[in-house]
Amino acid sequence: MIAAFRSEWVKLTRRNFAAGSLAALVGFSVAITSVSILRANDTGIRHGPMGQLTLNKLVAPGGWLAGLGAASTFLGLVTLAIFASNVAGEFTTGTIRSVLTIEPRRLRVLAGKTIALVTFIAAGLVITSAVVAAVAFPLAARQGLDTSAWTTTSALAEGLSTYINVLLSCVAWGVFGAMLAMLTRSSAIAIAAGVGYFLLGEQLLLNSLWPSTEEWLPASAMSALAEGGNTSIGFGAALGLVAAYALGAYVLAAATFARRDITA
Repeated sequence: MIAAFRSEWVKLTRRNFAAGSLAALVGFSVAITSVSILRANDTGIRHGPMGQLTLNKLVAPGGWLAGLGAASTFLGLVTLAIFASNVAGEFTTGTIRSVLTIEPRRLRVLAGKTIALVTFIAAGLVITSAVVAAVAFPLAARQGLDTSAWTTTSALAEGLSTYINVLLSCVAWGVFGAMLAMLTRSSAIAIAAGVGYFLLGEQLLLNSLWPSTEEWLPASAMSALAEGGNTSIGFGAALGLVAAYALGAYVLAAATFARRDITA
């Protein structure tokens, strides 16, 4: 497992891949943080992929990282793409056969790769959080928002809570990406299937036709978890649903990897 972890980190830390992944995480977060602060004085709640942000949330102690939670759907899609491209890439290039020649215990290989990907996303979100904070403070001051709560002792705890919630949400997105990649062996198909279902199928179709399903579907649960719970799904319910969905996806990926013939 350690060998698989190290080999995965070699790929993840290649300059182009690491820079591109980090740019996507930071770019979405900064853009949505900026839009949220600039629109802070608008009335009403903004629903959809940008989460649910109000002026009260922005001026709360955790408001300096509220944009990170609002960007969770986009961060999740980026994470899904990162997991899918790395897992499917092993099959596309044929390097998975070399890996299994050295370490034939497939479940250990999968565990090592998964842990490496999770730590990569965790590190990326730390950097993203720092950049978001660097943008949020001066922009909020420019807009005349009351940011006194952002410098209280509870602000750090609230920010840490937001970071952990977003990380857990992103890990679940990533596990779905790994599962799709394991089933399709194609990064393009896996990413397209993930985006098609989570962003179009679930968000636009299922929730529109059957609004009652919002409390049970995975993308809604992952978004609610990243926000620390919302009006549709409480934090505890969201955490339980996401854990169940992620575990199911990982078990399916592991079963596929363990049983599938990959010698051809």
